Amino acid sequence: KLMEAENRRKEFRIRNLDVQSLDGKDAGSRLSQSVAELESARLQLREAENARDEARRQLEELRGGGTSTTQSLLAESAINLATPELDTRIDAQLKSLDALLLRYTEEHPDVVNGRKLLRALEDQKRTQMAELRRKALSAPSASANPANPAVAEINRLLSNAEVQVASLRARVTEFSSRVAQARSLLKVNPEIEAQAIALDRDYAINKKAYEDLLARRQSADLSGDLDEAGSAEFRVIDPPRAGSEPVSPKRPLLLAGALAGALAVGLGLSLLLAEIRPVFNEGSQLAQATGLPLLGVVSASFDVDAIRHARRDMLRFVGASGGLAGFFALSAGLMFFLSSRAG
Repeated sequence: KLMEAENRRKEFRIRNLDVQSLDGKDAGSRLSQSVAELESARLQLREAENARDEARRQLEELRGGGTSTTQSLLAESAINLATPELDTRIDAQLKSLDALLLRYTEEHPDVVNGRKLLRALEDQKRTQMAELRRKALSAPSASANPANPAVAEINRLLSNAEVQVASLRARVTEFSSRVAQARSLLKVNPEIEAQAIALDRDYAINKKAYEDLLARRQSADLSGDLDEAGSAEFRVIDPPRAGSEPVSPKRPLLLAGALAGALAVGLGLSLLLAEIRPVFNEGSQLAQATGLPLLGVVSASFDVDAIRHARRDMLRFVGASGGLAGFFALSAGLMFFLSSRAG
């Protein structure tokens, strides 16, 4: 399918080779350029026809009139003298300068040299035209016969004008055909562009599918080579999953550490309170601390309610300590049971 799409694109481009804008211009731009060239050629043709008609008129007057009008006709013909060789060179230089200005600026050396050469050609043309006028005006009067230099000069001008008119007519005909062709292409160009876009889209889709299939084939070939290798062993493994036991810290050590930390905090808090609020358990400690003689010691006597309250506090302490130890033992046993089942 990819090769067929490439062939369709190639055949389409070959069929529409004249429509494709090789110079980067679309059909509208080419039509505008052709119309401008046609108008310029028509203007030059009208100028050449006017010059030819004027040469014919002067020639008829020279042949039909006497010597009284020779000098005036010579003066008139001197004004219409032409320099075709210099005109051709100036024309070519102008086109070359336009082409240079499309690529470079006015300060480029090639553009500067081109303008100098153009000025030199124009000066040479003015000099040559002045010389021709001088010769024509200084020629002696003669009768209107074939040997008259004015008649010969006008005949030469008439011949040149006829050649120029013929060439300009050919140019007008050529530019007219170009304009007609550009107008016809302007009507069909959108359809051709749409067909080209559709062909490019089909080619891109087939190319992408081909590249995907090629990549899959290479992957399959690589897998087949690996399966055929005798030194390698491949097996399907289970997908990764999270473990049932925490990585760190160890739960039994964590519980034992928490219990030891709690006991240490309780013991430290008791010692801190004893230091903040000291209690004298013997009379000698009081005498030693105060430095005063001890007169006597009064023993404490507890009634039934005080003894009952002290026993109740002792039972609470023993119950809380036993509950803490039991909870620790229960948690450790439960964690050992769960870890053994998971293993």
